[in-house]
Amino acid sequence: MSSSAGKRRRTAQDPNRPAQGTAFYELVVAPTLDPANARPYTDPLTGQLYNPTSGAADQADAASGTPYIELSDEEEDKDQEGTQEPAFFIHVTKTFTDTRAMTGKRANARKVQTESKTVPRGAIQVFGYSRGSFVSLALTAHDLEDDYAAGLRGPVFTVFWSGTKTNPNTVDNDSDWSVTLDRFRKAAGANKKIDTLYVVFDLDKMEPFRTRAKRPYSPDPYASEMTFGPRVPSLEYASSHQLAVGQAAEAIKAAHHCAAHGHCFIDEASKHVSLGNHKRLNAFAEAVVDGRCVANGPPPQDLLNAWGVQSIYPVAAKPRGRNGSIYPVAAKPRGRNGPHASHQPFAAPSAESSAAAETRELLMLAVAQGLAKQAGVAAPASAQAPSTPPRRSPPPLSSPPPAVDDALQRFMAEFAKGRTFAPGVIERATTSLWDLRFTPDVLADAEVSIERICGITGMVEGDVRQMRIAARKWEKKMDAKRVRRGMD
Repeated sequence: MSSSAGKRRRTAQDPNRPAQGTAFYELVVAPTLDPANARPYTDPLTGQLYNPTSGAADQADAASGTPYIELSDEEEDKDQEGTQEPAFFIHVTKTFTDTRAMTGKRANARKVQTESKTVPRGAIQVFGYSRGSFVSLALTAHDLEDDYAAGLRGPVFTVFWSGTKTNPNTVDNDSDWSVTLDRFRKAAGANKKIDTLYVVFDLDKMEPFRTRAKRPYSPDPYASEMTFGPRVPSLEYASSHQLAVGQAAEAIKAAHHCAAHGHCFIDEASKHVSLGNHKRLNAFAEAVVDGRCVANGPPPQDLLNAWGVQSIYPVAAKPRGRNGSIYPVAAKPRGRNGPHASHQPFAAPSAESSAAAETRELLMLAVAQGLAKQAGVAAPASAQAPSTPPRRSPPPLSSPPPAVDDALQRFMAEFAKGRTFAPGVIERATTSLWDLRFTPDVLADAEVSIERICGITGMVEGDVRQMRIAARKWEKKMDAKRVRRGMD
């Protein structure tokens, strides 16, 4: 205690303060632990003076600084109004193509539809919104905020304000959004009359950003057979008739395998009748179980009529190299009855009819020889009656156009011929297109963008462009078939 009391406290005002310590003490320790007694340090070698950061100096500055003045509520409100971000109305326009009327001859006559509404929240401070939150905010004008969600890139939309409608800003990512906000801030600051921000969404291009709603949970615990183990589908729950139909369906698929379409009945003219539709396959199997046909034969004619398929049953064979009729007629001897013979079934001639026929043949030979002598031409040793002139067969009818439900599957199968795709690409693309009821005439339409088809099918742009070319050729061929058959 005595030793510490005998020491004098070093202060800046004490002229008799002891000599300076080390540089570390004077510049680091003293300003940190005892800032009130911190003092400058003089380098003994160079004589340079170093001033440490002194807490005493800071305290002196604080004591002599400007006093804090509390603002009143009115002055504080005025100050906040001067620095508050401006607010604007948001007018949103959506463009889309109505896909409900995309079939028929007038499919190409439709137009893109537009609807415009204003966000119902009134004036909004848009400068505080990120790109994703602004997309959700703008879609509330059409109640679509739960149907679409922004990603790292996209969806693409355009933004403009008064004076920039002909040159709008396109926003695809956060960088584009930041640049657009800077331009809008400058324009709004220069022109105080700007009070509305216009936004345009193309819903046809936003399909990849659609949110998939989850299926609601069924309150009925027995609604699904997969809920409990005892309800798992089993052969024990199937009737004998259902088992027979299933076996017949397997036999049909084994007998009518098609490398191009999966399962088809192929007639003698190499025409394919698709059996890939489970409804057709089940009806065919029912007919086999009922005994109306066999699994390795053609479907019954009533099913073909219901499917809109022309009869594929073979007609009577005709002699090779002759142009006889394609319709089955009774056979007749050559050179006997002439070209206008009756199509009655040929019966074996009796003895009397044979004698009469020989007499008629001799008379015809005598007449022919007499005519030849009168003309000065030697008659041949044996003359024969002129043969029946060949009949020209009508051109075979082409296959009918496929039904509406089968058109997409038939087209995709034909498109895949001669092309190489990864496993499952064509099947997934066909399923995705059919879920949206895209038919070949829709794929051929130029108003449906390539980007949208890419987003739906997951295929690359080159394959989609080839698909569009093939779809247009397909539609021309189907239109020609409909014209020949008098179909609308």
